[in-house]
Amino acid sequence: MKNKQIAEWFGCVEMNGVYKVAKIATAIVENESTKTLVFAENRKQETENSEPKTPYPGQFIMVWLPGIGEKPFSLSGNAPLAITVAGVGEFSKKLISLKKGNCVYYRGPFGKGFVLKGRNILLIGGGYGAAPLRFLAKMALAKKANVTMIVGARNKSLLQKTKVKGAELLVATGDGSEGAKGFATDVMAAL
Repeated sequence: MKNKQIAEWFGCVEMNGVYKVAKIATAIVENESTKTLVFAENRKQETENSEPKTPYPGQFIMVWLPGIGEKPFSLSGNAPLAITVAGVGEFSKKLISLKKGNCVYYRGPFGKGFVLKGRNILLIGGGYGAAPLRFLAKMALAKKANVTMIVGARNKSLLQKTKVKGAELLVATGDGSEGAKGFATDVMAAL
């Protein structure tokens, strides 16, 4: 298939095996400055360009925006692939401006992923670090673990939508506008 035909079919051009290309299937607004981008991957491309890899919590991908650059992002989901992005710099602001149907180029996943062992799992995160916890919680729940998530943010408007069906969610905000007043670690200490 020629690049022009691919562009018409998929909305962007493949990069000769260097980058995988995905359309954004969904752009979920998490809070005033953060979005989760869910990819609709071209599975044909995955098998032609490389060995298929199952992403695991703890891994990341390198996202490339032509003319802007390339940055690493932790995965916040794998079925389908997703990243959660806070618009704090030029690259991330451009990335969260993308909408359903726009294209993203990426490499990876990279890093050594992991799977939690045990029956009772406590996940704690705050701010931007809370995004990958959903992915980890879903993997643990699939293995029949009991999962409690504690998430924190400066205030209610900065909280991400971290609720995962089947997991207990406890919240802390620095100003007390949602959940306990203080840090996520304060909630943990009170358990």
